Parts: sequence; C-alpha cells; structure tokens
Amino acid sequence: MSNEATRRIEAVHQETFAQHAPSGGLLGKLVPPFFQPRHQKLESLLVARRLILGTLLMTSSSDGGSLSWEAEEFVRRLRGSRYVETLGKKGNPIYVSKVGNQREFWLPTLAANAVLHVLLRDELLWLGSLNWEELAPANSSTIQEKIRGSRVLVQDRI
Repeated sequence: MSNEATRRIEAVHQETFAQHAPSGGLLGKLVPPFFQPRHQKLESLLVARRLILGTLLMTSSSDGGSLSWEAEEFVRRLRGSRYVETLGKKGNPIYVSKVGNQREFWLPTLAANAVLHVLLRDELLWLGSLNWEELAPANSSTIQEKIRGSRVLVQDRI
C-alpha cells in the first residue's frame, strides 16, 4: 500500500494525477490501470487515505509553526481545475472535508491542527518517509516537525 501510495503522490506532485479518467472521485482514479484489480477495496481505501493526507500536507501553507490547508490547491491537484471553478461558481466555500469525504475514508477529522493525531502508525511512518523538501519545499520543516510530533503521540497511545 505504501509503494502504491508513493507512486500516486508523485503523480499528484507532478500534477498528472487529476488528468486521468475516470472523473468519479478519488477512488475512481485508483482503478485499473492506475490501481491493480487484484487489490481489495480495503487496500484501495487505505491508499486513498494516504493520498489525501499526503496531498493535504503537500498543498498546505505554514504560518508560525502551524499548518493550514489550501483547499483550492488540494482540490485542483486531486480532482482538477474544473472542480475548483465549479465550486467557486456555486458560491460555496471549498471545504477540504467535502472533497476528502470523511466517512468514505474513515477520517474522523480533517482539521489542520488535529488530523495527524488520529492516524494509524503506519500512515505516519509513510508520511515520514516522503521527501518533503521536494514535495513541499516552502514548509517541509514544519511538516516534518508535525509528523514527528504526531508519531510520538501515537507511540504514547500504544
């Protein structure tokens, strides 16, 4: 799952992920040929969670040591510019939680100050293994600090 998620996050970083059909949401983009049919739905969901989390961090901004989500950039990278334009035309604010679909991906929160504290240990290990200097050069140190701090909290819960 980590290898598959890493391949997908590279596509998000290179801005090619959103270009691939079908357009039916994130899980639709993880079907063949981009995600092998031998994988079970649970594996697809876990890869999608990692993809959401990695993209949230990649498109975040840092202010005084805290992270804030850049929802428009998040939507653009995962779904494409036309979805940002459509959401903007409706006059609705763009909420990351609507795009991430918390229920479908079992994320109890997508709040910038809380999401890293509710992840599985292996999700945090995967996030920690990514090259944040390349993926998010402007705030890589803040991202790495938040991931390390969250890993400590997870260790304390075990």
